[in-house]
Amino acid sequence: MAKAVALLLAAIAASAVLVQVECDAPVEKSFNKALLAPVDKRLDEATQAINEAADSVVAAAPPAKKDEVEAATWKRRMFAFAALGMAQGDEKKVAATSLAYKKAAKAVLDAAPADKFKLMDESFKVAVMQVIAS
Repeated sequence: MAKAVALLLAAIAASAVLVQVECDAPVEKSFNKALLAPVDKRLDEATQAINEAADSVVAAAPPAKKDEVEAATWKRRMFAFAALGMAQGDEKKVAATSLAYKKAAKAVLDAAPADKFKLMDESFKVAVMQVIAS
């Protein structure tokens, strides 16, 4: 019985050492390359424009509706980022998606404070439709 317990403890100790060795193993190089892949400059610019537009909408919101407007702009932001992510890797889609969102963001930034939320809602929907059509 003591021999069986000793063997069991030795097996547990050995497996713990093996697990530690596996955890310290380097991550595959292909995974690292994917993380280091350059992001298309147009997608980066579109992301920045989307963030600026959404931030301006929240800043223009009346204090009583600020939380509601912030939640709605986050929703639009996430849809926009998803569209940009889906375009990545396809030259035509990158061009169409980034341009559509840059135009929508510029329209929001140029709008009067009272109109920013409504314009963001409408122009970002149009941008999504343009992306789907392309």
